[in-house]
Amino acid sequence: MSSEKETPPVKRPAYFVWTSILVGCLAVMAVVNPALLTNSIADISKFFYLKFDWIVMWLPLLAFTVGMAVALSPRFGKIRLGGKDAQPEYSFMSWMNMLFTAGIGVGIVFFGPIEALWHYYHSPIGIQAANLPEYQKVENAMSLALHVWGIPAWSLYTIGGLVMAYFMYQHKTECTPAAPLQYAFKNKKWAKPLGITVTAVAIISIAMSVSSSIAMASTQISSGLQIITGMGFDTLGWKLIVLTSIAALYTAGAVLPIHKGMKLLGDATVFLSILMLVFVFITGPTHYFLSTLVVSIGNILT
Repeated sequence: MSSEKETPPVKRPAYFVWTSILVGCLAVMAVVNPALLTNSIADISKFFYLKFDWIVMWLPLLAFTVGMAVALSPRFGKIRLGGKDAQPEYSFMSWMNMLFTAGIGVGIVFFGPIEALWHYYHSPIGIQAANLPEYQKVENAMSLALHVWGIPAWSLYTIGGLVMAYFMYQHKTECTPAAPLQYAFKNKKWAKPLGITVTAVAIISIAMSVSSSIAMASTQISSGLQIITGMGFDTLGWKLIVLTSIAALYTAGAVLPIHKGMKLLGDATVFLSILMLVFVFITGPTHYFLSTLVVSIGNILT
């Protein structure tokens, strides 16, 4: 969205320095003792999944409900971000392409197709899944995969982005996760330290998720090239080349203006994804794809 007044850039040294130190320490730990870092992250994740699994299950449903309520509300659903005269800076398709690329990324090429197979062999539904008929195990696996990549995840993205965008465009706050909290509780003494903590956690989370995504992508691309060509691409040298190339593209897309960086990457990614989808759809078992898709969507809705 464009508006008459642009939000001036804001310096954020309060949390940049020590979050950079923490991220640097994690990077050093990943090189020096990767097993320790992996086990530590796994233990932390296991703790949260065991103790707060109910939050993980309810948050997407809550986000979807709130999002639909806002969209259908005669009062809030008609609010135009940036003011009543604001106009979109990008076309609808380019905007959707950027959202699609940022929300899914490399997973759509690799783990997206594999996840259904993972659920087929390791169903989280329960031990009874092993005794189900073959066709029902396939339907359950596809339904779970579509559920994970579908409405629940995008509902969380939508609510998070909507809250930040509303306060940034309507109240001229910073574009940070903590800005809505600091604005809503600006008269409270604890608002500033809370905001710094929230932003720092967001920075560390983004750094870790992006680095892990890029690392997995380099491994998967190298392995994929070796499987397709039969050549020795699955080596440390080729993985480093792929990793450097991906990091360079990502950095260029982040540094360049959005219309030259992320927009072009988003358009290219979606175009290639559509080509791959059409190729698989035409050359594969088309009737089976359509039948499984319809049944899986029906299972999700019911």
